[in-house]
Amino acid sequence: MRTKIQPRAKPLGPEVSPEAKLEQAKNAHAALQHSAQEIRDGRQSMFKAFAELIGKPNEEDRVQLIWAGLVRFANETLDGRALSMETLLALRATIALCVLGNQDLEDVQGEVFTLGFFEDVYRLQTAKKISVDDAFSILAVDLHPRLRLLLAWIADPNRMSHDDRQAALSFLLEHGEQEMAQYEFDPNEEFDETGNVGYPIFYWKRPRSFETVMVPVARFIFERLEQYNDGDIALDDAIPIVLCRREGCGKFSISQRRTKDFCSASCRSLNRQKEKPEEHAEYMRQYRKNNYTKPFPRKKRTEVK
Repeated sequence: MRTKIQPRAKPLGPEVSPEAKLEQAKNAHAALQHSAQEIRDGRQSMFKAFAELIGKPNEEDRVQLIWAGLVRFANETLDGRALSMETLLALRATIALCVLGNQDLEDVQGEVFTLGFFEDVYRLQTAKKISVDDAFSILAVDLHPRLRLLLAWIADPNRMSHDDRQAALSFLLEHGEQEMAQYEFDPNEEFDETGNVGYPIFYWKRPRSFETVMVPVARFIFERLEQYNDGDIALDDAIPIVLCRREGCGKFSISQRRTKDFCSASCRSLNRQKEKPEEHAEYMRQYRKNNYTKPFPRKKRTEVK
């Protein structure tokens, strides 16, 4: 227990004037601003690169880009063959974008894109002695039908059977549970409750790995569903994808209007032609009447004798 006021410690170096301290603070603030701007520029550059890979170079909305990437991947037809490099890169960009909105994960986008963050990729690569890219390609082909089922369920739940709904939800839970992400924890060596000379936290939390490549995607979809369930966003905003209703199509698309039945005007027309031929015939007659006119008849040329 202290019984008297302790003498103030003598400075180790020469006293710094208030003006010098102010100048140091200004320089430190400017350096921090410069560093922050470099980080922002780097993230913006990475975002644009991901948009290019997904095939939407002008899209600036992260959520729309993620849905576009998932739709592109789900619409691929496998037919027993490997996925194209363009599709695989688009999927990797989509997965990396899923971590962008998470403060704990923003700084590991690069590692996520290069696949150095996923345990399933590492295990397959090690077991088969293949490259990281080949391991991801195998996993993507295996995940393709299950991801399609998940997207079909959230796009049009009432069209799914009970078993398909259950399988889709099980897939989402399998990859979206909290324990699927591993973190590292280190005690803070510069604790300061005021935050003036240190950090007012007891430990650092750093992401270490994900169990599967679908963890970021599942987390993203979970977040959208929860926001809709809580009434924070409308269904069109939560799940802006369409599963085409035309038999034999089955493609997904990003909804552009309130109608959620077909992926394109062509599929809408083909479906009407099959289900309601009389209505389609009348529609086509009216369409031709409104959009096409017969040319004026040419007069016969009279021969000069």
